[in-house]
Amino acid sequence: KRQNLVESALNILVAISNIQESFYVSENIIEDNQALNDEFKILAVIDRALKNNLVVSFFQGIHDNRTGEIYKYESLMRIIDVDGTIYYPSHFLEVSKKYHLYVELGRMMIKKVFELFRHRKEIVSLNMSAHDVNSQTMQQLIFEMLRSVKDGSNFAIEILEDEHFKEISKLREFLDEVRSYGMKIAIDDFGTGYSNFVELFDIRPE
Repeated sequence: KRQNLVESALNILVAISNIQESFYVSENIIEDNQALNDEFKILAVIDRALKNNLVVSFFQGIHDNRTGEIYKYESLMRIIDVDGTIYYPSHFLEVSKKYHLYVELGRMMIKKVFELFRHRKEIVSLNMSAHDVNSQTMQQLIFEMLRSVKDGSNFAIEILEDEHFKEISKLREFLDEVRSYGMKIAIDDFGTGYSNFVELFDIRPE
């Protein structure tokens, strides 16, 4: 019930401008309070992760039943906070996309995966969504990483079906480019999302 709300708000923004990099504007601050608190907590986790290089990859081994050996790994993004707490994508992915931090998380993880596997014989797969493929930054990073390794054939991309590709032609162009480096293509959980058999033939996964 204060008077001069705009003036008060501007004074607050000036006061915090030196200690806060961003702020959130809400029309329903009371109703959104708990949700905002949860978002801000995750934003703080993401911020610490980016500043302290705490975006990591966990690797799920895929075994060959004939030999019993691991021949492939699936790379899975995680955040390990400064106190050791491990955060799964379900905790931070939506918030990171909402606040335009998702690409930075992906960049940090992909660089680590390529560095770890550039001299290994096993295949390692990276999950990529429509959000990733539609990002020029992410595409250029993948091309840069592939050029930095001698052989791209032990790297694979798993196309996720959790988001719809607006332009399947853009996806094909990207996949054709990574294939030129020897990279393999897979579809994750075929049939649960955008895929149909026509698109399956278009993408031509290995």
